Amino acid sequence: MSITAQDAVRVQGDPDLLAAALMNLLDNSLRHGATKVDITARSKSDGACIAVRDDGAGMTGEDCSRLQAALDQQAYDGATGLGLMLADLVARAHRGRLLLVPRSLVA
Repeated sequence: MSITAQDAVRVQGDPDLLAAALMNLLDNSLRHGATKVDITARSKSDGACIAVRDDGAGMTGEDCSRLQAALDQQAYDGATGLGLMLADLVARAHRGRLLLVPRSLVA
């Protein structure tokens, strides 16, 4: 696993909640077959972006769209596991969002 940050990235927020969200995303990656996980943080004009990328099989575009719609609508029941729900709620608590990207769109 590797963790990188571009420049001096400041992520303002609750460190315990952010750590819990990242741990859940890391756990999801490893449970779904990833052997390498990269966490990258970068500054944005309105805050920071934290990306978690792994080498797992990923989801199909259709599955990713369905799951993203459930997250966007906060329709977690039966659509997401506890880890993704927690990560989404933490992102929202920090005025952000959890964005899923299908493997086919990852460069």
